[in-house]
Amino acid sequence: MKHLLIPVFVLFVLGTACSSDPQPESTASFTFDSVSAEQAGLHPDSLHRVTEFLRDGVDTGKIPGSVLTIVTDGAIVYSEAEGMADIEAEIQMDQHHIFRMASMTKPVTSVAVLMLAEEGKLSVNDPVSKFIPEFSEPAILESVDLTDTTWSSRPAENEITLHHLLTHTSGVAYGFIDEELGPIYQKADVPDGTVMDGRTLEQTMSRLGDLPLKHEPGSAWTYGLSTDILGRVVEVASEMPLDQFFQEKIFEPLGMHDTGFNIQPEERERIVALYRNTRPNELQKIPRLSVQSSDTLSTDTGQMPHVGYFSGGSGLFGTAEDYQRFLQTILNDGQLGDVRLFSEETARYLKEHQINDLRLGKDGFSYAFQVTLQDGDLKNNRRPGRLQWGGLFQTHFWLDPARNTTVVLMTQVYPSMHQQELYDEVELRVNRSFTE
Repeated sequence: MKHLLIPVFVLFVLGTACSSDPQPESTASFTFDSVSAEQAGLHPDSLHRVTEFLRDGVDTGKIPGSVLTIVTDGAIVYSEAEGMADIEAEIQMDQHHIFRMASMTKPVTSVAVLMLAEEGKLSVNDPVSKFIPEFSEPAILESVDLTDTTWSSRPAENEITLHHLLTHTSGVAYGFIDEELGPIYQKADVPDGTVMDGRTLEQTMSRLGDLPLKHEPGSAWTYGLSTDILGRVVEVASEMPLDQFFQEKIFEPLGMHDTGFNIQPEERERIVALYRNTRPNELQKIPRLSVQSSDTLSTDTGQMPHVGYFSGGSGLFGTAEDYQRFLQTILNDGQLGDVRLFSEETARYLKEHQINDLRLGKDGFSYAFQVTLQDGDLKNNRRPGRLQWGGLFQTHFWLDPARNTTVVLMTQVYPSMHQQELYDEVELRVNRSFTE
């Protein structure tokens, strides 16, 4: 069985407090400059072809609308909204609309964990059981009887650490993805995302700690609820609810005023409607969405209840520009304008491959992102060092350190028949604008 080794330097940097640890300012004064494509060294005709592609996607019924922002050298070189935020209500899309970010929440939670490591409140080498005792005796699933959801297991050789959670090598899965663990999670009433039935993150993560793992911690990469567990770790280590930690320690310092688990009633009309592809070129509005095991998430923005279950893996709403502030902080090694959120040393572990010889296809994985390696997937004119992730409802981003560029693409379609085409074509056309 292969096990991941965490470099000693990582443990020192992320698990030791020092008097010079950066502390974020209370508010951000940073404002993006806007420059032309020519000023930024991009070819305007290539960017025009990005616009044409997105407009064609709207015209042919592949997407209802989109927002795309490109920031190069710290300045906005492209920010365009296409199509509709709500087709039936005839609401035009604009850059200020708010999107369900789903798994784009995960990097925010990972940053929160690393900030607490800098404060000495945790170490990435800590076992999860230090914060959630139910994880103290992990077991590996051996078999499950799907007729009655009984299962057998064997003791794991190692405990899950925060490093395993940060890299999705814990063995914790998603119920809606895994055919064996899914029924077990469902029987234990462990949801895959945000629910609005009055439960707390503490209750659900404790329940998850009693369930079996897909594999030995550190032996494979498995996408799942690892970052939801990290959300609860943040609450325990900081002694703050996750939404409060995000707001006070990340969103306010960076000026992310339109991001959160709950959107104020007077701002809910800015939330984009969610659609699904019923046929390749046909969109249907979804009145209610169910990707959880015990409740449904209403997409009727006027009927949204208050969210008290803060899913660190999937729960945030936000705008494209807000997320650009977050990405720019990472690209700038922890700093945005006059605000330093975390140290340059910490930024390394967000940007660099952290899972040794494990891979996602040809790519690596850091403490938050899929990483394009030197010998990795270089399609679409990618360059090594590229970082990317996205969300279930068709939101996507990438950071390109080689070009000093960040790109955020927001749409709202689930399920989508065109997701990979959308991501690939936008990326290829954006990257060509640097070379044509």
